[in-house]
Amino acid sequence: MNPFIQLFRLFVVLALPCLGGCTQIPALDSITDSAVTQAPYPTLVPFESFHTTPPPPVDPAASLVAAGQDLTDRAQSQQQGNP
Repeated sequence: MNPFIQLFRLFVVLALPCLGGCTQIPALDSITDSAVTQAPYPTLVPFESFHTTPPPPVDPAASLVAAGQDLTDRAQSQQQGNP
């Protein structure tokens, strides 16, 4: 297929949604309450208040070593006859 036609199709596919977003719909604009359009801009919150420190990294090897030790202890107790 001609590369020009492919580029044109891509342009049309990308341009139509962008142009549709620029349209004004009077029926929806008349529904908006005037109090909403006259409302003051909300106060902004500093970014630092949202940013929390991440939790410390979990070492998976430590839990695996502990589980292995527990299994070893259980196996030894079963070999000695202690259920």
